[in-house]
Amino acid sequence: MEHDEHDQLFEGAPQDFFGVGFDYPEANVKRMKWLGNGPYRVWKNRLMGGTLNVWENEYNNTVTGAGPWKYPEFKGYYSNVQWVQFQTSEGQITALVQQNDLFLQVLTPEFPEMKLAGKTFVPFPAAGISFLHAIPGIGSKFIDARSSGPQGEKTVASGGYQGSVSFFFGK
Repeated sequence: MEHDEHDQLFEGAPQDFFGVGFDYPEANVKRMKWLGNGPYRVWKNRLMGGTLNVWENEYNNTVTGAGPWKYPEFKGYYSNVQWVQFQTSEGQITALVQQNDLFLQVLTPEFPEMKLAGKTFVPFPAAGISFLHAIPGIGSKFIDARSSGPQGEKTVASGGYQGSVSFFFGK
């Protein structure tokens, strides 16, 4: 396989996630509308069940398993996103994703306190919005993600990764 100087090669250890992230203040985000699988977020080992459609969620800070009960959760990983529009206090931000195999990270969800979370804690990139080639699996109350099967294991990066996302600011 040939690579030019713009391709970045990744080889090595298992990773929870990898891709490109952008800082954006959570306090500015009001809602999002997207064409992709939804309306719920996904994990590497829980991708099934979403429906390709246009979805819209208002910002919420729902902690799964704890009140107040506002679903679907806003923060997390989303799959098969073709485009996303964020309504922010600074105006509209639109991202056009030009490939199907990227995941969208929207902010970083909170998790219940450790004694209630069990094995469900999931790492997130330190970013407001990310476009990722890999995301982590999630465990259950008693079983960690790695013990749930191959889809729960971390992803080993191998070869070149590239992608294309276009951003538009304003209407």
